[in-house]
Amino acid sequence: VSLMFSRNPSLTPAQVLTILQNTAKPFPSGSTCSTSTCGSGIVNAAGAVFNAIPFTGSYQIFLPNVLKQETLPPWTIIKSETFEGSFPNTWSVFDNDGSTNGTYYWAKKNCMAYQGSYSAWAVGGGTNGSALSCEASYPNYAKSWLEYGPFSLADAQQAELRYMLWLNSEKSYDFLCRMASIDGDAFYGMCSSGYSAGWVEQTLDLSNVYSLGDLRGRSNVWILLYFFSDNLTTYPYGAVVDNVILRKCTNAGGCASSSSAGLTTDKQDMVEFPMMLKLEH
Repeated sequence: VSLMFSRNPSLTPAQVLTILQNTAKPFPSGSTCSTSTCGSGIVNAAGAVFNAIPFTGSYQIFLPNVLKQETLPPWTIIKSETFEGSFPNTWSVFDNDGSTNGTYYWAKKNCMAYQGSYSAWAVGGGTNGSALSCEASYPNYAKSWLEYGPFSLADAQQAELRYMLWLNSEKSYDFLCRMASIDGDAFYGMCSSGYSAGWVEQTLDLSNVYSLGDLRGRSNVWILLYFFSDNLTTYPYGAVVDNVILRKCTNAGGCASSSSAGLTTDKQDMVEFPMMLKLEH
């Protein structure tokens, strides 16, 4: 009782008695004592002192548990292109002004690659582009299209175009554009210009396209990588892309994230502009 009062001097005699009775240990089996003959039980000093301490906070209870990592589902791949196999396969490649300023369009080349042996050079194909050697400068008045579609985003919760880009173009004059369309004619998106100083990863979020807005829920969508130049300065290569992925997520809770490693983006000298363009008929 003295120990109990030392921890809580405000106890009343009735509270002390209740605590002693409630914390008492039962009489051992076979004992001649019982609650009717010897009282409530054997004094449990530790239990009585603990219960005498006034409760002023909350208890922390530690219990064993089993946890299982929640794995998000993968993305649905609409189109994946590493340029290691046949090309252009289901892509559409062409010079948007025909042969007016020479014919240059996207082509598979082994001049440089982010992974593997091949990538796509924006001006490496066509009658004139095929004659270019690796590291040759891109031409003036380039209008090179790499187009895919139509495809459906009717069931998409998320959707995006991702690719690796190596860019060396006249800043603010010659561009590599990532774009989308809902009619296969007018395309909208963002255009990059300047020097990437290595491979950079670029993304076109198809839920937030310049001017078009959210393309999720649409059954006919097109995407485009478009390289164009003016009539002034040109540089070696211009635009090279690799590891192109067009994908959608149909899971309401999201899909597993991914990113590319080994990028040299610390020396980027690039600018970006929103743009709209139309197919020349």
